[in-house]
Amino acid sequence: MDLHSAPIQLVVSDAQEKLPATLRVAQAGIPAAKKNGRKCEGDGRHVVDRLGAGCARFCAAFRAVFGGAGGYFSVDRQSAPAGRRAYGCDPEGLGFRCQRRAALCHARIRSWSVRRPRFCDAPPDDRCHHQFRFPAPGDGCVARPCRRAAAGRRMMPIVQLGAEGRWTNYHGTGTCEVATRFALRSGDAERGRDEIAIAARAVQDWLGQAQAAGRRVRPIGAGWSPSNVNIVSDSWLLHTRRFNRCFRVGGADVRPGVEAAALMLVEAGALVDEVSDKFEQQGRSLWTSGAGNGQTFAGACATGTHGSVVGRGGIQDHIRAVQLVTPTGIHWIEPAAGVMSDAFVAATGSTALRDDELFAAAQLPVGALGIVTALVVDSVPKFLVRPIQNLRKVDCAALDWLAAGDFRSFSAAYALDQDPHFVQMIVNPYKPFKRPAMLRFLYREPWRDAYPHATPGELGAGYDALSLLGRFLDEYPWARGALLQFAMKQGYAAGPDIDDPPVYGSWGEGLNTHRPLADLFNASVTIDRADLARAFELICAVYARHGGSTVVTLRFMERAQGLLAPARFPHNAVIDFDGPRSARTAEAYARVVERLDAEGIAFTRHWAKSCRLDAARVAADYGEDFRRWRTARDRLIPDPAHRALFGSAVLDGLGLTG
Repeated sequence: MDLHSAPIQLVVSDAQEKLPATLRVAQAGIPAAKKNGRKCEGDGRHVVDRLGAGCARFCAAFRAVFGGAGGYFSVDRQSAPAGRRAYGCDPEGLGFRCQRRAALCHARIRSWSVRRPRFCDAPPDDRCHHQFRFPAPGDGCVARPCRRAAAGRRMMPIVQLGAEGRWTNYHGTGTCEVATRFALRSGDAERGRDEIAIAARAVQDWLGQAQAAGRRVRPIGAGWSPSNVNIVSDSWLLHTRRFNRCFRVGGADVRPGVEAAALMLVEAGALVDEVSDKFEQQGRSLWTSGAGNGQTFAGACATGTHGSVVGRGGIQDHIRAVQLVTPTGIHWIEPAAGVMSDAFVAATGSTALRDDELFAAAQLPVGALGIVTALVVDSVPKFLVRPIQNLRKVDCAALDWLAAGDFRSFSAAYALDQDPHFVQMIVNPYKPFKRPAMLRFLYREPWRDAYPHATPGELGAGYDALSLLGRFLDEYPWARGALLQFAMKQGYAAGPDIDDPPVYGSWGEGLNTHRPLADLFNASVTIDRADLARAFELICAVYARHGGSTVVTLRFMERAQGLLAPARFPHNAVIDFDGPRSARTAEAYARVVERLDAEGIAFTRHWAKSCRLDAARVAADYGEDFRRWRTARDRLIPDPAHRALFGSAVLDGLGLTG
């Protein structure tokens, strides 16, 4: 049949979907189209996942199945072409979209579970609020009915997922026993404020039901945290991953003096990767993030995820407002100066709480202040980064440059004589100055459309080699230093170096896709940068004496926002410990912590990593800020029974919910 005679809009793609996916779409029993110009996904916006080598076969099969050469096939530039360029497909970093101008009235075509989805928008229309629709991992439907946008989502936003059972987090490091799982799902409301108002009311009702049933609750995004901070047994779990739409913010939605174009309304289940993509499609960018992209943005903020941008804090610094749901209220929390207009806040069904203390507590809540349902996220104009990555023997005097914040001198000695945007050093703690360290620099430049693209290996680095060699390293401690060096060389690709042709990428293109870390030990300490040289010497001495198959990573950041941000010093050095998950590795980290304490070096630990904390230690580490956080918590949730609703053995032990 001719394409014009049966107008449809089709969005199907990812690296796993090859020709069989196309044939399955053709056999999905799609109803006949009504020629009224309506598109799928309710109001015509749609999403595109990553495409790999199957794209050309897909397009050919599409023509073969549906016939004709009418309609059009357009190519959109994507913000992060990681996997495609890595395998020689789509070398220019293009994503593919095939669509038809009018859609099947009742068709909704989705890909099934993908590892790292990519997205693009439909052409914008003239409405004030443009909605972006994301697929959720595990969405196995290829074609299914869809609602009209005007009608909204005529189903419950929260549904139960099967029978009571066990749930294990993404990295396989923690399990909730006797858990009843629920999912919070996005709807098709025209405006973001209406969408989150519906969802927040549903969440509040759900909290009441959980309390009546005598069950504790835990919001689960991507389940990314390797620590047990999101683990609670005999509980109700609320999965937010399908609640992941993002909305632009209009000028009338903000208070005077606030730049609306820099902001985006983000539902709680949107991944860091998704938020980054959406910003980049608008010519904007996140200014920092962690090494991975698989966390939900809300979850990453809740635990203080960070990177190594030397002039910035943590990812939670992007937050400008939070919608937080408790059993007794739906709260819209902002700084005292305010961000969103009164009319916007009222339309979200929330009570405005413009208070600096409450906002500082809500920026990093560690899951103990209620259920986050939406965020307003800030951005900067899109920019490029040039990566330099190499293996170099580092002189011990270089630590003095890093401790003093003289990143220009460090960069000039080992990479480019420029001010770096990002600095990271990964070392073998066994003879660290005699074996090459893995150095990574990013240099920020203004955005331009034409640039030589970096590959994923050039922009990022993974931990796979350490995971693979971890067991061997643990069984043969006598070979640990040499094998650890080999693992570093295999796991952290060298180049591009200063003599290689320069390549570039956006910030989002540098976000790594990690595999589950079940076999990897993951911990860190954050210290005052001025203590770096002394702390590093002590750490290496502990490993030399007691063993432990761990690489040590040095990263740098400024003080992060949020009362419970681990990066609480004016200038921070974050020291990560990554190695095989074993008793010996955990013991080595415990000895590092003991030695730092014994030498009087102040430090904090990452909430989402192995941390060995208790309430007394949290109070000692955070001091007055911890008291302020608890005061804000008690104002927000005055009833101890309601505070306990969000607790767990871990959070109770940390003094966050007790």
